[in-house]
Amino acid sequence: MSFSITELKNKSSEMVLNHPVTNKPIKNPETKKSVSFSIVNQDSKTFNDAQSAAQAKLQTIYEETKEVPSADKIREVTYEMMASLVIGWTEDMAAFLKDELGDNCAYSSENAYKILSNPDYYWIVKQIDAFVADKTRFFKKQ
Repeated sequence: MSFSITELKNKSSEMVLNHPVTNKPIKNPETKKSVSFSIVNQDSKTFNDAQSAAQAKLQTIYEETKEVPSADKIREVTYEMMASLVIGWTEDMAAFLKDELGDNCAYSSENAYKILSNPDYYWIVKQIDAFVADKTRFFKKQ
């Protein structure tokens, strides 16, 4: 088994979403299946591109205004980077998010951003952050 970070570049892994209080997997009451996201790691091209775009956006703000970007703008680009880690979700996750997203609850990068940037769902951001911090989740098990 190789432990090269190169091996991780485009790997994804399923992250089961846990309840923020009980820490037990959230299940779709109809199918009894856990709701989950497909997540890429922080070494992926997807995330690196989002990180570069965020840095460029903040740099442009500074160059145009000669002021440090506001906390709101920094928060916005942080959520954009976090949303770039989410590359999909299950139909059970879509059902879980239907109240928030309405009938258009299938995965899209825009829907991922809507959920992660909503202060009511900050607990999901924390779970994704903890999930990607553990690189072992992205190595192939043998």
